[in-house]
Amino acid sequence: MISNQHDMGSVKWKRKILRIYRIFILFYLLGEAASFVADWGSGLNYVITYLYDSTLLPVSTMLITLFVLELLCRYTNRNLDYIFIWAAVILSGSLIITNRHIPVMQAIILVPIVLSVLYFNKVKILVTTVICLAFILIFYSFASPEVAAGFGPAPFSLIVICTIILACCAAGLIVINRGMELLEDLREKVVSEIKLREEKTWIEEMSKADALTGLANHKSFHDHLDLILDSEEHIPELELHLALADIDNFKAINDTYGHWAGDIVLKQTAAILKETLQPCSLISRYGGEEFGILFLGMTDEEARDRLEAARMAVASIRLSEIHFQAVTISIGLYRKRETDSKETLFKRADTALYEAKRTGRNKMCVSDETVA
Repeated sequence: MISNQHDMGSVKWKRKILRIYRIFILFYLLGEAASFVADWGSGLNYVITYLYDSTLLPVSTMLITLFVLELLCRYTNRNLDYIFIWAAVILSGSLIITNRHIPVMQAIILVPIVLSVLYFNKVKILVTTVICLAFILIFYSFASPEVAAGFGPAPFSLIVICTIILACCAAGLIVINRGMELLEDLREKVVSEIKLREEKTWIEEMSKADALTGLANHKSFHDHLDLILDSEEHIPELELHLALADIDNFKAINDTYGHWAGDIVLKQTAAILKETLQPCSLISRYGGEEFGILFLGMTDEEARDRLEAARMAVASIRLSEIHFQAVTISIGLYRKRETDSKETLFKRADTALYEAKRTGRNKMCVSDETVA
C-alpha cells in the first residue's frame, strides 16, 4: 500500500528527477566555468587538458545519460526506478573519475543514495548502497598511485568513504522506517476518522428513520415539514398537501394474531406506500399504525389519485400471518392554504381522517377546506 502511494515510477516524479539532473549538470558547468576563468593564466596546454578532462568528458557523459533517460521517459511506460538510480551513479562516477585529483569529489557518490531514499523503498536503498560501494572499491583499485596518495593512506581513505556511504544508507533506512511509522499512524487516524463519520452518519440516519418500517420517523417528519413551511414564506405559491393514513382495526389485528403479526402488517403497508406514492415529499410512520404523507408541488387531483392508488394497493394484500384477512387504510387529505398555520394543517388533515373512519373506513376523505 505504502509502495503504491509513493510510486516514483510515475511520470510526475520522473520529470522531477530529470529536472534535478539538469540542475546538477548546470551547477557543475558553472563551477567549471569559474575554475576555467581562475586558471586562464596557467598556459594553453593546461587549459586544453583541463577542458578535455574536467569539462568535455564528464559533461558529455552526463548529457548522453540525460538524453537516454529523456527518451526512455517519453517512449516507454516501464518502471525506470533502477535505471534512474544507475543514471545517478553514472553522473556521480563521471565527476569523481574526471576530477580524481580533488579528494572532496568522492562525496558526490552519496547523491545516488539520497535519490534512492526518495523512492521510499528499503531494497532500492540497499541496492544503491552496494553499487556505490562497488564503484568506490573499483575506483581505488584502478586509481594511479599519485591519485590514491592525494586522498591520504589508501586503506584509511577507503575505509572512511565506505563508512560514510554505509552511514548514509543507515540514515536513509531510518528515515524510511520513521516515514512508514508516520504513514501508518496517519492511515490509522484516517481509518478511525472514516469509521467515526460512518457511525455518526448511521446514528443520524437511525435517528431520522423508523426502525421497523424504514420510513421517516415522527421527529424527522416535523423537521422536514418545518423546512417546507420556511420555504413557503419565500415561495407562497408552493402547493403543499398533508395526508394522514391509518390502518383500520389495527388493535384487533394485534389482539387476535399477536404483535409480531401486527409488525408484519406495518412493514408491508409501509412498503406499499413507498412504492405507490413516490415521488412525493416525504412518507413517515407518524406514530403507531398512523402514517404521515407530504405532497409538494402537486395539484389536488394528483394528490388524490396517488393516495387512492395506495389505498387500493394496500387493500389488495393478503398475508398468511393474519390468515389472509384484508388490510385496509383510511386516509384524510388537506391542502394547506396561505393563511394556515402548522397546527391548522394537521387539524384539518386529522378531521378528514376521522371522517373517513366514521363513515366506514377503507376510504379517503378530503377536508372541505381544500376547496377555496
